Amino acid sequence: MAPTELERQIDSLIFQVDKSMRYHHRFRGFYDTANRIFMFAIIAAGGGAVLHRAGDAPEIGGAIAALIAALNLVWVPSHKARDHHLLHGRFSDLMILMRAGQWTKENYELWDAERHRIERDEPPIFHALEADCDNQVRHALGRDKRMVRIVWWKHWTMYLLRHSKTRFEDAPVSG
Repeated sequence: MAPTELERQIDSLIFQVDKSMRYHHRFRGFYDTANRIFMFAIIAAGGGAVLHRAGDAPEIGGAIAALIAALNLVWVPSHKARDHHLLHGRFSDLMILMRAGQWTKENYELWDAERHRIERDEPPIFHALEADCDNQVRHALGRDKRMVRIVWWKHWTMYLLRHSKTRFEDAPVSG
């Protein structure tokens, strides 16, 4: 039996919300890890400066610690992790409502409006990461006949550079 237009719309909405949940979950993990690395580097460099008393090493260690701390203060990965955690939670709450609710036109309109309210609060999209999350959802739902092609260097920089969305195209999956 073919799905109705409403079922297709809700299925598409569930896909988009699932992708957004994955996106924010992955970014939260990235920023949490970055923050831990910064904190470790600051402590290691600062500790080395305190413990080492010969030559110029204390000044160098202190300068390195100050430089890393300044970078952490400007980039603020802990705040970005928190923001993505909150966005993930909002999308997760929406997914719970959609999974538990009746599939009616009125509910679809409410759910879609809520998705747009959440998206309004999102930071700019990192398109390679979004494309990778799209691939994950397609695979999870068994819709991986066509995946989004991400060249290797964009895959390696997906958390650091926004990349242009126009460069991502569907590519047939072999096999």
